[in-house]
Amino acid sequence: MIRPAMHAQTTEDGSIRDRAPTYAELQQLRDMRRELNEHYRADARSGLLRDSVMEAARNLPAVRVLEVPRLDSDGERRLVLGIADMHYGAEWEVRGLKREVINAYNPEVFEERMARLLSETIAILEKEGIGDVTL
Repeated sequence: MIRPAMHAQTTEDGSIRDRAPTYAELQQLRDMRRELNEHYRADARSGLLRDSVMEAARNLPAVRVLEVPRLDSDGERRLVLGIADMHYGAEWEVRGLKREVINAYNPEVFEERMARLLSETIAILEKEGIGDVTL
């Protein structure tokens, strides 16, 4: 059996004697130890998550960047193209009441949508005579 450490206690006559810690003192130490362990666990999870994300990023295939033709523009018109929430790598499928696919998303769908966005953007640039795009 593990016995609690003894604590020094000064008596009324000035002598020092050992005493066992009180229940409240022991509970306070347990609480402090529990809080410290929670902190260590959270720190470890955070580090593990960071390492997992870094490893997943390193294992991603190389990104293929398409060559976009540079258009000559005599004006100062520019196009600002905002792209957000792409969720590359996500895979899901929404089905209707009769199990028909209503919507789906996966890396192939992402690539198709980005290719369509590129061709539509080039068409707008050519139609409007814009030579500069900011992403």
